Amino acid sequence: MALVCSHLLVYLLFVPFYTKCDFVGEPDLTKHQIVSPVLEEHKCQRFDEDGLRHLGTKTPYRVVANADETPPAYEGCTPVCIAGVVRHGTRTPGVKDVDRMRTTLGKIKASLFVPDSDLKPLDFHQDNTRGAICQSEKDRIMNWKLTLESEEGKTLTREGKDEMFKLAQRYQRRYPDLLSRTYSNSTFLFKFTLTQRTEQSAKFFTAGLFGKERSGQVWFPEALDKDPILRMKLI
Repeated sequence: MALVCSHLLVYLLFVPFYTKCDFVGEPDLTKHQIVSPVLEEHKCQRFDEDGLRHLGTKTPYRVVANADETPPAYEGCTPVCIAGVVRHGTRTPGVKDVDRMRTTLGKIKASLFVPDSDLKPLDFHQDNTRGAICQSEKDRIMNWKLTLESEEGKTLTREGKDEMFKLAQRYQRRYPDLLSRTYSNSTFLFKFTLTQRTEQSAKFFTAGLFGKERSGQVWFPEALDKDPILRMKLI
């Protein structure tokens, strides 16, 4: 007798990370990809978009996501069930981080007016050698304003919503037989913790899975303030 599991997707959201990705390869540290190096004297440095791939946990999901949508195949095996524990999408920084960013931004702007001769060498430099930032880049820094308010901390961002929507679409393309675009509460189960970022992540994930109109039919169990399964605490 064969045991067949119904198509069940358990969506559990609880880990407070800023960003997430399917797969991150080893960075190539030989190409100086974060900031274009100054190869000739008097050349200035410009921001290199490829640097977005090397920001650790702050790396945007879209630039490192696993784009392979080939359905996995294992000889003699047939997938019958999907269960996932998934992090929420990109969120805004917490209150302390927002305040720290505002303070640091002021220091960075002020440092742009300090002559090179007055700068102290960084810990990993033996002298005051430093690249010259292009004036256009200085202007971008000086004109940039931190629009986040402290009370908006740890909420799902537009980037995070887009991440979850597209993540669901990629899963569906890889497992079309398991993840139907037709929703039924007898074959799908989604659950999230009691935070704005996890609730919105779950809802945008289901929108990517079933479509924006049909996702309104998805049933979610009531989130618990202290969920004994989804909320983990370090001891």
